[in-house]
Amino acid sequence: MGARAMALSNAEKQARFRKKEQLKKLVSQCLGDIHLLASTKLEPRGPLGLLDPRATYGNLDSQLRQAARLPSGWTDEDLQRAEDRVRGIHEDALRAVDSIGTDVEDGRNSLAPSQKSSNSKNWLAEHDEAKRDTIALAGHLVAAMDLSKLPKEQCAAALMEALRQTGRSLANSSVVGQSDATAVCLASLNRHRERPEWFLPRMAAWLHRNLDDDARRVLGAKLLEDDGGPSR
Repeated sequence: MGARAMALSNAEKQARFRKKEQLKKLVSQCLGDIHLLASTKLEPRGPLGLLDPRATYGNLDSQLRQAARLPSGWTDEDLQRAEDRVRGIHEDALRAVDSIGTDVEDGRNSLAPSQKSSNSKNWLAEHDEAKRDTIALAGHLVAAMDLSKLPKEQCAAALMEALRQTGRSLANSSVVGQSDATAVCLASLNRHRERPEWFLPRMAAWLHRNLDDDARRVLGAKLLEDDGGPSR
């Protein structure tokens, strides 16, 4: 505390100022990249099959500036965390894909693939409607969490319970549509539950896509460990 309360020298003040300016520059660069991607999108899904990131992540300008906020009396560790937050949002935005649309489409296609080829016009119209309904429901869930003002950990617990409830409904269905979303819901269930044959390949592909090499190796080793605890 004593060292922190000491007045900073002019050199230290200038160094801190330069660091904050570098953080602001990083935010500006990230916003420039995101706006460029949004302005050059050729179709709703954008160039290279990517989605306009604002359609998935909302007000990215506000999110990036919020991520770059530093506490009073910030340290180099605070600065590093802020930079990591900004870069994380930047990478998410640049890699934005229509995940919710893909989950809706995969689930519907796997349930009734013949309908898609027999009447493609109706199928596309129904898909668009299904996607709009799903986005609306997702929006309600997110808004409910924001309005609750609960800590993120409690929001996560509530979402996990919703996952389990949905997983149970899926497990009790005679046929389950194949998507990343349904696989994750089924993964939330206890081990005594039966899952479709496609579940493990789909879940493995989802984890492979979202985890880096080191994380996959650690996860694989952990999955093979015998925790010795009771099965739930």
